[in-house]
Order: sequence, then structure tokens, then C-alpha cells
Amino acid sequence: VVCAAPEAADAGAAAAELRTLIEPPGAAVLGPAPLFALRGRARRQLLVKAADRPAAIAAAGAAVDAVGGDRAYRGVAFSVDVDPQ
Repeated sequence: VVCAAPEAADAGAAAAELRTLIEPPGAAVLGPAPLFALRGRARRQLLVKAADRPAAIAAAGAAVDAVGGDRAYRGVAFSVDVDPQ
């Protein structure tokens, strides 16, 4: 999950909030880790490592929906890649 925002603090806060909400059983959540800025937007990344793929996808989706719906994070864009390379 990548969080991007014009301000690094906003991207970091959204990623930290996601980390508290993503808790699939038997999975590890890594991050938030900084990524290089792209098109003037600061980015932070979370990586979810899980054996139970559907549970991890559901947990990440629910967390992104919850944080994305919060007005405090309205300037943050979320990107979810199910199979990162």
C-alpha cells in the first residue's frame, strides 16, 4: 500500500494509521517506509506479507476504505498493489 500526499507528514500519518488497522491473521506488516517523491508528492509504503492471500487483501482493503474515508486524510492518495514485483 502506497500513500502519497503533497506533504510528507500527511503521507506518513496516513501510512501509520493504516498500519494500526491492517491486522490479517498470521501476517507481517512492514513499514511505513519512505519512498522517493514522485511528481512533487511525498510517498510512504506498507508491505503486507501473508500466507492467507484473501484475508490479507480483505484486511488491506478495509483499512484503506476506513482511512480514505477520514476527512483528516482527504489530501492523501492510496494505491494498493496486490502482487508487487
